[in-house]
Amino acid sequence: MLFPVTRRACCHKFPLLGVIASVDITNSQTAEISDDCADLESVFAAHSARVARTIELVTCDRGRAEELAVEVFLRWSQSQAVQGSLVNSGDNQVNKIMKNAAIISVWALLFGCAIAIAEQPAVRAMIQPVKERKLAPAFRLSNATKKEIPLSSFRGMVVLLNFWATECGGCRVEIPYFAEFDERYRAKGFQAVGVSLDIPYEGLKGPEEAWAKVNPFVKNHSLAFPILLADDAVEKAYRIESLPVTYLVDKRGRIAATYTGLVDKADVEANLKALLAEH
Repeated sequence: MLFPVTRRACCHKFPLLGVIASVDITNSQTAEISDDCADLESVFAAHSARVARTIELVTCDRGRAEELAVEVFLRWSQSQAVQGSLVNSGDNQVNKIMKNAAIISVWALLFGCAIAIAEQPAVRAMIQPVKERKLAPAFRLSNATKKEIPLSSFRGMVVLLNFWATECGGCRVEIPYFAEFDERYRAKGFQAVGVSLDIPYEGLKGPEEAWAKVNPFVKNHSLAFPILLADDAVEKAYRIESLPVTYLVDKRGRIAATYTGLVDKADVEANLKALLAEH
């Protein structure tokens, strides 16, 4: 499935167990696939979404995930061509073994690609000079109780505005940072605000389905800062083409720093402290 928002690689290195845990294909399913599929193309077609999904859990990039999934298929095809005489020998048992080996090869390549991308460094950003800052686009978005919250209600505070989704790997890594900052600096005039893009990210039908995913996430992570649900207008206004995206907004409502991808925690904290010190 294609989604309107293209995700670029943005995640931090995940523990290997976390990567493996994202794969939900079982041995019995593998054997089943081998019996049902006539060739690797069929295997790939049957599981391309799962392959892409697993890469995306590590890279946060749906578009890139699909590209890597195709690359995995092509690489396997090249290696399979070398063994073509074996596969075409007419021996059903050999065919079955080779097809299972194909699936294992696909996942092995998948993990290699995902881990390589996941090792990309976290994002840092420079605070823009005051004269170069532009006003953050205004919005009025609903929270879980359907109350509309305008961005202007946070004027006079330093705002960390984070665009995220529950199934975005990088978002899951950095949201605890923001919760920590919110608790530590709220009394000093800081406010974290989360804007969920679960509807376009997951291809959901509407707010009801989105909140069904967002609310448990908020509860499980004990998030105390405001969580709002994005609409098409805010997605366009902030030009969201990837997740996560984080803006630091100064006390006058101007964008002072922009992070596209998984943030460098120390860098964000240093920048928000500098903004808090501004008069």
